[in-house]
Amino acid sequence: MLDIPADDFAPLLQEMRVFGEARLVENAACFGRIVEHAEQLVGQGRYDEACVQVFIAAFHAVARHSGVWASPKLESLLTRIAQQTLTDLPGRRAPAEIRHVMHVTTQIPTVGGLARMMERWIRTDAGRMHSVVVTRQSTMPLPDSIREAVAQRHGGLRILDHGRGALIERAQRLRDIAQEADLVVLHTHPFDIVPQLAFATPNRPPVAFLDHADHGFWLGTHITDVMASMREAGKRIMIERRSIPPERIALLPTILAEPRRKVSRQEAKRRIGVPEDSVLLLSVARARKYVTVGGMSFADLHVPTLLDHPKAILLTVGPGKRDDWTDAAQRCGGRIVSLPEHDDPSLFFEAADIYVDSFPFVSITSTLEAAGLGTPAVSLFPFGTTSEVLGCNMPGLDGLLVTCTSRGAYEAALSRLITDEAHRHALGQELPRQIAAHHLRDAWLGKLEVLYAHAVTAPRHLGAGGPVLHFDGAPDVFIQAIHGGNPDGEGDRDRLLKYELGVLKFPARLREWRRLRTLGLLKGSGRYGPLIYLLPEWLKVAVSRWRRRKHQ
Repeated sequence: MLDIPADDFAPLLQEMRVFGEARLVENAACFGRIVEHAEQLVGQGRYDEACVQVFIAAFHAVARHSGVWASPKLESLLTRIAQQTLTDLPGRRAPAEIRHVMHVTTQIPTVGGLARMMERWIRTDAGRMHSVVVTRQSTMPLPDSIREAVAQRHGGLRILDHGRGALIERAQRLRDIAQEADLVVLHTHPFDIVPQLAFATPNRPPVAFLDHADHGFWLGTHITDVMASMREAGKRIMIERRSIPPERIALLPTILAEPRRKVSRQEAKRRIGVPEDSVLLLSVARARKYVTVGGMSFADLHVPTLLDHPKAILLTVGPGKRDDWTDAAQRCGGRIVSLPEHDDPSLFFEAADIYVDSFPFVSITSTLEAAGLGTPAVSLFPFGTTSEVLGCNMPGLDGLLVTCTSRGAYEAALSRLITDEAHRHALGQELPRQIAAHHLRDAWLGKLEVLYAHAVTAPRHLGAGGPVLHFDGAPDVFIQAIHGGNPDGEGDRDRLLKYELGVLKFPARLREWRRLRTLGLLKGSGRYGPLIYLLPEWLKVAVSRWRRRKHQ
């Protein structure tokens, strides 16, 4: 870790801290009110409406950090709803071995590390059957790569929201389907309540939870037997802030495809339109990972370095057109280039001389993929050791990623890598060996077998006890600025409800639709106007899928 005194970041960190402290209080109060409303609805037997409010509470806790990392109260409400609304199944013995793995996910986009990990898991674990269940794919096409991987492993593929019914009905279907499996693995969004309802019963297969979003709130502690933590920083958060005993945690890093160069670095540069004699700084991540904080954009961070080194170019893949980067790009003579997301960014990785992590929200999978090709990687992380869960740390990177705690250190590290080719080579040479030791097929399969063995022997866990824990130090004070922008918590409640009307039963849907229309929140609803929100979600999905097929 390169450490130059962090005075150059002190004003920004103080601004983020003050903003975060104020937001923690406001967000926690709003979160508490939503939970209280959900509790009232459960008490009145209005379970569909309660489910929506639990979802909104969880979504709020993820997007509007309140210092809460787990909610025993919300999870207890979900267990009560499941007990009142779902049909339980006969008890079953724990499997003697894992032969059929069922992966449950909320949504599978065409871009993103989570979908790639699921696909690679399925393809790599060749000795078992693998199935996939998606709780809310909506109108998004399912990637062919997932379909092919499941077919290769002779499993089933089901999309729950393509059938009639709402959240409780989806949970019942998931509970029924899961009886086919020896192990369920949750790759779900942190606020997805469908599996939380479905598996709130002891009569289920073992459940493992992949902790892919370890930097904030999520649901799942009450129904999970084995937690699959992807890194030590996430494991510590589980123990200290989610009250999960260490014996329920197994370590399972992300799995990467075997890194292979198809072309030379110079040829890759030529194909993407970059001069072959340039020094290419590459960053690959979704747009939201490059949020501007304190008036300082990701592009601004690199202006001094690019001005000092006329042959250096910064290329980002993911943010797309950014108006707030225009001035920085002009100052550097157009040597800051930002492209939209790419289904296959492999050629960009092959062209890179130096990989620069996204800021302020890190992108660990992209950093690992660059490092696997022997590309030295640099990450700016001024938030301190107590905020390590917000940083780019993972087995294989620890000790080799150049992590800088200040802007001065970051610029010095980049300058040395740009000017010293031997240093770039030496730093990049060890990375592939360490990546292979943790993230490639043989090493990763060993860790997977440990997880499976843990799942077979783990007692069924059901229950979420204890108080809700609130934290108001680091990293909590930084999370809102990095992930959440400047929210309006109370307004968020109704804006979220607007998009959840379709999963309510019709009387409740009509009642809430009228209220939201009176508030003026259904304006700008497209060519069909506000009436579109009166349709059940499953019907809108079905119509959209029919139209897509019709035009194919």
